[in-house]
Amino acid sequence: PRPLVHGINEAEEKLGMYLTQKDSICWVEKSDNGVLELCSIPKGLEQLLYQDLWGKGTHDIITSGTMSVKGDFSLFKKRTGISYLQPQDRKVMEVIKGSPFNYPDHAMLYIPDDMPFPDIHDKSYLDAVSREIIRLVRATYGHTLILFSSYWLMERVFYETEPYLRPFPAFVMKRGRLDVIERYRRSRNGILFASDSAGEGIDLPGDILSSVIVVKLPFPVPDSVMEYERSKYADFQQYMKESIVPGMIIKLRQWIGRGIRRETDTTVFSILDSRAGKYGKYRGDIITALPDVPVTAHIEDVGRFIMEKKPEEYFYHA
Repeated sequence: PRPLVHGINEAEEKLGMYLTQKDSICWVEKSDNGVLELCSIPKGLEQLLYQDLWGKGTHDIITSGTMSVKGDFSLFKKRTGISYLQPQDRKVMEVIKGSPFNYPDHAMLYIPDDMPFPDIHDKSYLDAVSREIIRLVRATYGHTLILFSSYWLMERVFYETEPYLRPFPAFVMKRGRLDVIERYRRSRNGILFASDSAGEGIDLPGDILSSVIVVKLPFPVPDSVMEYERSKYADFQQYMKESIVPGMIIKLRQWIGRGIRRETDTTVFSILDSRAGKYGKYRGDIITALPDVPVTAHIEDVGRFIMEKKPEEYFYHA
């Protein structure tokens, strides 16, 4: 049949372009509805951004709360092509403004010292994560956002903990289910299990969100783009230091940023990853990059903080 032949020829043409593309990074991705999609981006994307945006002589202002790492904008400038600007081309001004939020008085960071290494195939790790989540939810009386970097881990922990979290309503934010956020908001004291998509761009001010739990440090999942980026570095350690760790820190700050949205908000931040623990490899990087808040490894401090900071009506479901 002619339509079938036409469809085959069209598919052959598209696949041919995909397979012979030398200047792009190509990969196959499964969409939310299960359909396989052919994806690609230019290898020199930062150079294209420089040509199209920064090299035209116009004046631009870029603002964000998570562009720098320890006051350094190098990673952001490199990934966006701004690093191609030369002093004689145009002056680049960098300014860091302090936060208007009173983090030392309005927030606390809880990092337990006894967490096992994050291995989703290790039952003792799953049990430890579940135990800490239950303790934290009880200490904060719900009002919790729990952020995962794995859907499998999120669903496993949800089913493990949900029976022990009652009477606080628990919600799972699966792929594309933004309606769950509104249901969580209406609950007033619920627990939202969510992927990293909920760690950016959502606004839950006030006491509805008073506890943000980061289950695992948000290191990126290896993919074709990362493999290409890795090839541009002399060795793996340099790649980790200049790209992977700073990228993780930026995303962690975005996740933590869900907790305080207004000057009157009070929140407990928790990181359940041994690599952020007392002797963890990335603890120094994390403590330096996050807002200046009291740090504790004792769950009793979390409960005390909530009791001191929250009004009486916080502790009752309205």
